Amino acid sequence: KKLDYPAAMPQELMDKLKKGYLCVVPSITFQYEEAKRLLNLFFEKNIPAVPLKGLFLSKRIYGDIAARGLSADFDLLVEEKNIGLAKEILEEAGYSFVPEDSGMEWTEQSVFTKKDATPIELHWGIRPDVISLKRMNGFWEGARIKEEDGVKYYEFKEEELIIFLAAHYIGSKHFSQLTYICDINEV
Repeated sequence: KKLDYPAAMPQELMDKLKKGYLCVVPSITFQYEEAKRLLNLFFEKNIPAVPLKGLFLSKRIYGDIAARGLSADFDLLVEEKNIGLAKEILEEAGYSFVPEDSGMEWTEQSVFTKKDATPIELHWGIRPDVISLKRMNGFWEGARIKEEDGVKYYEFKEEELIIFLAAHYIGSKHFSQLTYICDINEV
């Protein structure tokens, strides 16, 4: 919408982008409702939880939950001291733990699945080879409560968000993905 359309983009490309966007909106809306439900559960139990990437990042920096496309999972960060309670909340919500031998490259995370729902990646650290425990504590000190669309959750200030996004981009096996660079640029 910000482009000098139609001069900046051929109609065929614009139609293709619009069609792709419209195809994912129903699935993203379903993901968003489930993510809001989970975040409310965490907030009700006084467990600070920060949604990473995905829907909430898309809404925060682009103003649209579907702007980044459909997410393969929902990344949620909790403090290490709350990991046991966080796992209980997910299990009470109908999610099942996926054993560690699933080929995950990162430590400090667990995966939970539920039939007909987006998998949850529960994190309690961010790239320990890049972000130290001291820096993680700084992330939490800078976290703030956000209330939007009937849900309360925590989010990082822009400084911490940039550090997280950069660390994620550097450590990603999708290093060539333009989305990550666009996210950093928008923040």
